[in-house]
Amino acid sequence: MFCRLGLPVLSKVPDGFSPLLYLYGQGINRFPLLVQFVHPFDWVVTTPSNDKNSEEGTVQAGEYARGDTATLFVYTDRGHVDNISEQKKDFFEEVLIKAISQKGNNIYQNFKITNLEPTKGEYKNQEYVIVDFNYELLTVCCVLQTFHAFRCSFVVSFSKVLQNN
Repeated sequence: MFCRLGLPVLSKVPDGFSPLLYLYGQGINRFPLLVQFVHPFDWVVTTPSNDKNSEEGTVQAGEYARGDTATLFVYTDRGHVDNISEQKKDFFEEVLIKAISQKGNNIYQNFKITNLEPTKGEYKNQEYVIVDFNYELLTVCCVLQTFHAFRCSFVVSFSKVLQNN
């Protein structure tokens, strides 16, 4: 079915991983996106809740005890981005800061992007960017600080493909 719609097929799921496929944006307040990724098989999956008013939440898989998660964050402030791999470092910084500060701006400090790695994907050489970044999370009234290092992928959505079929 994916091929008929012009969408990528998950070529191989690595050993120890499970595939996740979810239609995000089923509520009237969001644009629909087909979300597909793999995650370790023992991670817990959470999806948005829907009621008569709207959809709330995001698509996420994680081992919450360790703090490891894969989370969908939809950034619409700048509109459509044609060439994600040509964006400057400040674009990724803006998006990541918005993503990590959803619960407040005073929970982190010393945010820094350490590496940008433009990459070609399996689907029609779609471009995406792997971003390594770190920051200090402020906890216990700003007394304790924990250093966090992360790796994140930025992908331009397939919304054009979905609209053309």
